Amino acid sequence: PPSPPEYVLKTESDIYQGSIASLVTDLILASFDVLANAIYRTEPSQTITILRSFLVNKLPAFLEKYAAFLFPPITIETCISQALLRVDPAAFPSFSQMFDPLGKNAVLSEARQEFLFACALHDLIPESNIENLLGDVPMQSLPASGRYVRNDLVSQCTTNPSKIEELIGELENMEGNAGEIAGALVEIITTLCGNNDTLTLKGICNGLIRRSATLDIICLFCLPQTLLQPLCQLLDNWQEHEDQGEHQPVYEEFGSVLLLIATIRHRFGLGVEDLAFLDQGSFMTRYCESASISRRIEDMTAHQNDLLGDWIRGLFETEGINDELMSTCKPAEFHLLAATLFNQSIKACQAGVLTLETLKGGFE
Repeated sequence: PPSPPEYVLKTESDIYQGSIASLVTDLILASFDVLANAIYRTEPSQTITILRSFLVNKLPAFLEKYAAFLFPPITIETCISQALLRVDPAAFPSFSQMFDPLGKNAVLSEARQEFLFACALHDLIPESNIENLLGDVPMQSLPASGRYVRNDLVSQCTTNPSKIEELIGELENMEGNAGEIAGALVEIITTLCGNNDTLTLKGICNGLIRRSATLDIICLFCLPQTLLQPLCQLLDNWQEHEDQGEHQPVYEEFGSVLLLIATIRHRFGLGVEDLAFLDQGSFMTRYCESASISRRIEDMTAHQNDLLGDWIRGLFETEGINDELMSTCKPAEFHLLAATLFNQSIKACQAGVLTLETLKGGFE
């Protein structure tokens, strides 16, 4: 997860004692070196993607903050040029120098181009200078849609929610626009949570879960807690719509949000202690602490015992889960009961009360 930009700027400036040009040059060079080392160590594709996205999507936006501290004859373009001269040409060859266009060097060569075009997108260098900096004829161009602006993306998605799925897919593009997309998505999710628009939110959650690598890219630009807080607060204060008919959609919407929360927590190794915004005793606090633990029947309240019995009958003794059962058991109650329900069902099978086929059929 990123540190606040102001903190990083101050820390790095202190280390370099005001030599911004050296700082910028070394930062660019280090970003290329880390990517090259990861590829030659055959790191997982997830690691390569996030390092490449840092180079192309995060670094140019970061360099913009330094541009104001540089004055001619030293400019950002000068620093970029000096850094690229120090990049190992064997690790980052031009396309005309490659012998294996499908091998490791292909990714590294693409990274040089992608970085330079992202810099051009952020107005750090003129597009016309890319060929000279690259030392070869470029094989790509600036994105046809130009540079994204967060507020414009939010407005477009508000008018046309179907565009949200498109933006999630674009997060993985190496064009320099991921920061604005990430900011827009976080803002949209926060707004949807505040407006209790759980149907639209379900689509976003499912899209991010299907492409979980996009969460790494989003969290290049914000802390995971920034994304988690509105989602957790939504579940803690879950409100069903007044015109709600069937209750299965409620469970699906609640479950999609909860699964995204669980995915983020698992992906970034976050415990309850990392979620300081949670209220003691809230659903999310209890879920994080004990959702995977089966409770003893004698420790449960009468209401919880009734719900457990209703779910067991619904799963194994009737034709299936009906809307009446879901209407009497809130989604939060079910998810806190799930581990006990599973444990009791397994015990019933072991004791011969349920057959294995009945158990399988109920869980399916």
